[in-house]
Amino acid sequence: MRASSRRLVLVALASVLLTTAASAQRNSQGDRPLLGPQFGFATNSLDAFIGAQFSYPVANQFDIYPSFQYYFPSNSYSALGVSFTVLDLNFEGRYWPKLNTANSGLYVGGGLNWTHASASVGGVSASSSDVGLGLLGGWDFKAVSWRPFAQLHIVIGNANRIEFGGGVNFKL
Repeated sequence: MRASSRRLVLVALASVLLTTAASAQRNSQGDRPLLGPQFGFATNSLDAFIGAQFSYPVANQFDIYPSFQYYFPSNSYSALGVSFTVLDLNFEGRYWPKLNTANSGLYVGGGLNWTHASASVGGVSASSSDVGLGLLGGWDFKAVSWRPFAQLHIVIGNANRIEFGGGVNFKL
C-alpha cells in the first residue's frame, strides 16, 4: 500500500472514530446529519463536476464534511484521443460562526483532499494521485427544510484548483 493510500485510510478511520465518539453529543444538541448532491465547475481544465456530500454534527458549531466529486474534463483532451478521468475525495470539517442574524448559514472549514486522475491513449494508460489541503467557505440556506448551499472550495497541492459549487442537503 502506497504512503498516500495509507494516509487516506488513516484519515477515514479517524473520521469514523470521531463520529462514533460524538454521537451522544450530537443527539443532545438536536442537529441531524445531512446528505445531498452537488454540482459546479473548477479551474485547471477540469470544467464541470457532480458529486455528493455528507454532514455530521460532532459538537456545537462543528461538523465533519466528507464529499466526493467526479469531474468532466474539457473537450480538448478528447480531441487529442485521450480518455481522461478525474475524481476526488475530501475529508474536511466545518465551523459555523455565530452571527447576529436569524438562520445564519455561513461556514468555513478545511481538511484533506485526495485527487485521482487517469488517462488512456491508444491502449496505454497511466494514473496519478495527490493528497493536498482543502479550504472551503460557503453559505447554507437554513430557512427551508431542504437546504440549498453555495460554496467556494480551494485545493492546494499538486492538483491546485478553485471550485465554485452548490447543491442541496436533505436532513436524514
